Amino acid sequence: DVSQVDGSIVYTSNNQLFTILRDGSNRSMIVDGGVRDPGNPATTVLSNPLWSPDAQTIAFGHKGINLYSVVAGQSTLTLPSKIDSAGFGQMFWPESYSPDGTKLLITIAPVASDGSFSAIYTPGSNTVIEIIDPFGGAGSTCCSFSWSADSASIYTGTAFLSPFTSAGLSRVDTNSG
Repeated sequence: DVSQVDGSIVYTSNNQLFTILRDGSNRSMIVDGGVRDPGNPATTVLSNPLWSPDAQTIAFGHKGINLYSVVAGQSTLTLPSKIDSAGFGQMFWPESYSPDGTKLLITIAPVASDGSFSAIYTPGSNTVIEIIDPFGGAGSTCCSFSWSADSASIYTGTAFLSPFTSAGLSRVDTNSG
């Protein structure tokens, strides 16, 4: 991801999280995700790094939603994935920050089953609100998401029908789903 503030880049490589300035200098590993579990690599992969709009925080997926404070140089697992000893449960990873930086659009993926769905995660209150498609229930919104400038809504659209989605454009209230 590219910082809107100064053009710095955050990326993953070899299950590690790096930052680099836009001119290619000052490459720095900031998080080491460790070795991936060969039996279920999806549960231990470090993924989807995102700069917050003010470039003070980097959200990323690794055993759940993590927030890395650029100022403190510290990463915190704020929303752990919920996986039981049999390997079933839910994994979480970030998709996009709201324009005001207070919310994250996240993906929730059931482990050991098909499908995933979207939700709004508010780190300040540690709340998750599932996005509900009025035609298909929880988890059936799909594909193209765009935040409103005031962060109060997300627009989602799809041009195709499947058993899991409704064609059309929807507006989602980010406080209620």
